[in-house]
Amino acid sequence: MDVLTRHLQKDLPWCMLFADDILHVDKTREGVESKFELWRSTVEFKGFHLSRSKTENMVCNFSNNRSSGGFVTLSDQVINKCIHFRYLGSIVQSDGEIQRNIISRIQVGWLKWRNTLGLLCGKKVLLKLKGNFLVFWWKFLDKKNLNCELINHVRLVVFFFLNY
Repeated sequence: MDVLTRHLQKDLPWCMLFADDILHVDKTREGVESKFELWRSTVEFKGFHLSRSKTENMVCNFSNNRSSGGFVTLSDQVINKCIHFRYLGSIVQSDGEIQRNIISRIQVGWLKWRNTLGLLCGKKVLLKLKGNFLVFWWKFLDKKNLNCELINHVRLVVFFFLNY
């Protein structure tokens, strides 16, 4: 895809390729529509197909003087509008907020903690494996030299487990 569309690509913030995703940035709706149409014609000329049902559009108005009226079209077909977009674990919102991204990252952290807790409390897991895991975390926390209540609590749990 990179080679096929090399002549269409602009500088980095205005046009980016991610595996099978393309990001177009423009200040006006007409500019985005013209870029979409140019990419569509080039890609379809080379024998590929641009899925209109999976294509999404997100408008970010960061100044009050721009209007978000109208819909972005691709070959006379209206493109779906989304208010948030997830890519590689990050969430971008159309209003510029980061609240969904923060909530998502916290949920991922708790999910990883639950998985780790399942390892530490599992009856089928060998005691030696649990000990190796806790020794690793003990050394990791010592290298960080952090002093907070949660870290001290984890160190205390590791200490009692190793001396049990």
